Parts: sequence; structure tokens; C-alpha cells
Amino acid sequence: MDPMTPHYRSLLEGLTTSVMLLDESLRLIFMNPAGEMLFEHSARRTAGHSIHDLIPLDEGLRTGLLESLKTGRPFTERERRLTPSPDRSITADLTVTPLIEAGRQRLLLVEMVQVDRQLRITREEHLLSQQAATRALLRGLAHEIKNPLGGLRGAAQLLEREPPTQALCEYTRIIIGEADRLQNLVDRMLGPNSLPRIETLNLHEVLEHIRSLVGAEAPPGVRLFTD
Repeated sequence: MDPMTPHYRSLLEGLTTSVMLLDESLRLIFMNPAGEMLFEHSARRTAGHSIHDLIPLDEGLRTGLLESLKTGRPFTERERRLTPSPDRSITADLTVTPLIEAGRQRLLLVEMVQVDRQLRITREEHLLSQQAATRALLRGLAHEIKNPLGGLRGAAQLLEREPPTQALCEYTRIIIGEADRLQNLVDRMLGPNSLPRIETLNLHEVLEHIRSLVGAEAPPGVRLFTD
């Protein structure tokens, strides 16, 4: 069975898989149009040239091709990195099949399927899956944080109803303010659910809030003075 009869040639030329036929010296006998597109070379111009001129082979791949010719055993390599030119590289799955018939020259049928696009899609799908899992984790964490925050804020509001003292009112305001701040932080972690608002801010209120926090945590004997 001659693989280069018009019938088989037309079949190979109609494949979307890149197909090359090599002789015993690894010279190119045939390359289908899919191979021409993959390597950006004309089959007519490269016919008779070593495959190394088309794809620089590393020692491992070259040895594998020669060993397949010698033993008659096919082999497959997944996600093999190839460099058709110094400024271009591709990732492809290779299937090498020796064609051996009594009294005929040994040939190698090399099939290549470019997998760069598939790998990129797989990586993107994996990234999207990771993002979805992270978002689900954040939602669960936000729920666990919001529950005690609501209880904390409610307790502070109940304390405000007690007979008022200056210290009690100051501490309850701090508790409520910090609970609200954590609530906003959790909401921001989950992503924006409204447009940002721009408003004026009294810097003295911010500084007074900080002074209250520091005063509540200050050890005995430390006094704060404001000017």
C-alpha cells in the first residue's frame, strides 16, 4: 500500500491535522496543507529537506524518531514545545507511526495537533473556577462575620439606653462606628454593589474618632491632650 497514491494523498490533504511523511534520513517527502499553515512553509519548497530545517529537533525527539524507524514501534508525545522559527514557538501533541513494508523504504508518518489554544482555554476555565470558588468562600466568610457584627452593634445600641454617662456614650459610639466600618469592609470584599459616592468630610471628626480609639486602648496612666 503506497501512502502517496492519489487516493491517500487527497485524504491526507483534506485533514485538519498536520501530517508529514519522512524517509529513513528524516527528510520530508510530503506535508499536507494543515502542516504548511502550522509551520508557515510550502511543502514544495521543503520537500527533500531534513525535518530539522523545518523544526529544530532536540536530541530527545530526534532519537525517538530514529528509534521508531529502527524498531517499528509508534510513540506519542503530549504538549511538546516546538520552535519553527526563533521568534515563534508552538505546543503540539505528536503521534509518530512507522510505515514498514517488506522490500520497501521505511517511512515515518508524523501527525501534529496544535494545542496552544486548548491549553489556554483550559487555563482560563481553571482560573474562572478558582475565582468562583474564592467568591463562594468570601460570601460564606462575610456571612459568618456579619452575624456577630450585628449582635455587637445591637448590644452597643442597648447600652446607649442605659443612664447616660460621658464615658459610656463615647464607648458605645466607638463600638457602633467600628462595627459599621467592618460591615463596609466586608461589603467591599464582595465587590461594589453601588456607584461610589463623593462627599465632603470633616477632618476633625476623623481625628476625634482616632483619639477615641487610642484613648479606649491606652494603658492606665496615659493621658491624651488635644489642641
